Amino acid sequence: MNMKRRSISLCISLLLVLTGMSQEMLLGIWKDGRDTERFYHHSTEAVVWKVDGGKTITVPANKTTYFTLDKGKVRISTADKVLAHSTKAERTTMGIYNLKGINPPRKEEKYNQPFKVTANSKGLLLTGIILDFESYVAGVMESESGKEQGIEYYKVQALICRTYALSNKRRHEHEGFNLCDQVHCQVYHGMSRFNPDIIEASQITAGQVIVDSDMNLINATFHSNCGGHTVNSEEVWSKALPYLRAKEDTFCLEGKHATWESQILRSAWFDYMEAKTGGMPENPSADLYSYKPSGRSTHFLLDDKSIPLKDIRSKWFLNSTYFEMAPDGERLILKGRGFGHGVGLCQEGAMSMIRKGYSYQEALAFYYTDVHLVHLSVIDFFKKN
Repeated sequence: MNMKRRSISLCISLLLVLTGMSQEMLLGIWKDGRDTERFYHHSTEAVVWKVDGGKTITVPANKTTYFTLDKGKVRISTADKVLAHSTKAERTTMGIYNLKGINPPRKEEKYNQPFKVTANSKGLLLTGIILDFESYVAGVMESESGKEQGIEYYKVQALICRTYALSNKRRHEHEGFNLCDQVHCQVYHGMSRFNPDIIEASQITAGQVIVDSDMNLINATFHSNCGGHTVNSEEVWSKALPYLRAKEDTFCLEGKHATWESQILRSAWFDYMEAKTGGMPENPSADLYSYKPSGRSTHFLLDDKSIPLKDIRSKWFLNSTYFEMAPDGERLILKGRGFGHGVGLCQEGAMSMIRKGYSYQEALAFYYTDVHLVHLSVIDFFKKN
């Protein structure tokens, strides 16, 4: 595709605050739907834990600390000693440490920000205390885009991760924290540690965010691969947003997740459609088993019935809603395009743009309509003036 390179305004205050955020944010850790009953913490430095009654517990360097749910409280122990039973335990200092879930088992990850542990009748609740916001951004960048990209693409990811976090910081407010560490918000597997370009990109762009024409932070949604065409926001969610407009995208067509294939048993598909439509005729039309839309659609149409494709994707764990279907004996063959919801920035498309020589500003301008890059410190100034 011939793309007309559009300029994007970049308003950065002379007084850049490279640390970006000064306010504290709370992050729900291990919010994968499984109740945590036991985990361990390990640090090469001595750690002070704050527990009930203002008391503190000091665990020596290189000593593993175990946290176990015990009758609605947190039992804190080492391999040979119980240190306390408390309603909470809080690590108040920065520093690198490892967390690993024991029950249920979870992969060991490295973290570098304070956190606290509380308990209810079902499990332990871990909440990260984000004091270094740019370090959190770098961790999300690595979790969401991997460790094998170049610094210019990581600038793209830094802007969208930072903007998304700030514009969605009230998403879990009713649960006592701001964001979770899962795909529901943004994936976060701890501190960035595999590619120094990630941290450098975060620092170079520190404080820069994406705003709309009214200087409001945008909802900077992104996905892996759009399959050649992005989607309007209202086609996936309820609200139409002027900066999340569908558009053709040829940049991602050679990406790893550009195409996919899946199979569904013909009988299972019939049962599903019968349940969704409230009943099927004894001899349904051929359209039940053949589907070939002219473009990217939002619904599967069958006679006078309309089933949202996002429901079909969820039911059958499909990579996207962008597919066609044809019968093959007792099975239906689905051939699809893209991976993800398709709204906003296409990661593999943006990666391709960067490889072709586009800047991170141009990549953002391509996927988000009529937006601007500004520094956090100037948003209030522009709104007041």
